[in-house]
Amino acid sequence: MSFNRPSYPVDREASVTTNAWAFLLWLNSCRPRDRQLSGWVGLRECSAADPAWFYEQVAAFARLGPGPRFLARHAGGREALVLLAGDGTRRSLSRDELLADRQAAMLPPMLRRRWPRAVLARGLAETLLWHDIRADDRVLVAANVSWPGLTALLEGATVILYGGPPEQLPAAAVTERARAYLSGAGPGALLLAGFGAEPHPS
Repeated sequence: MSFNRPSYPVDREASVTTNAWAFLLWLNSCRPRDRQLSGWVGLRECSAADPAWFYEQVAAFARLGPGPRFLARHAGGREALVLLAGDGTRRSLSRDELLADRQAAMLPPMLRRRWPRAVLARGLAETLLWHDIRADDRVLVAANVSWPGLTALLEGATVILYGGPPEQLPAAAVTERARAYLSGAGPGALLLAGFGAEPHPS
């Protein structure tokens, strides 16, 4: 698997500019001095040792409120969602338009439902921390492997949901100025490590 930006920080200079480093500093600011996490290795060990606690911290860091919620939460005129159909049809929705009718029939089912907080936290651990998706990113996601790529909406990124032929996905990413993209498995596919499986709603 590969990603068009490093999935894991490769040196200190790179790591201190990532979402994961900001998350680490935030965690340590809430912990006693003798329980401080030691960098990227400490963060990964912590996530493996107590996943439930770790995902709860991710939810708090990402400012997820209590209870189930929709993926769309940001307001404004900026483009939030682009739907690229297999026939080439393009439909663009701003943040305000997506918020106005989050259960519109034209939206994919995954966008029309409320997601449990714990499920969203697990998705954000992938998009926000491991893959460093930012609010100013444009993320192109193949419609058949859209989770947890769609959680990028929670951070304010623009998500381009692609329903065309797999072999045309790289060209679509260039056309849409996507800085990251996720495709299904296949020859030459570019994948975000860990993406692909839709979550169980429970």
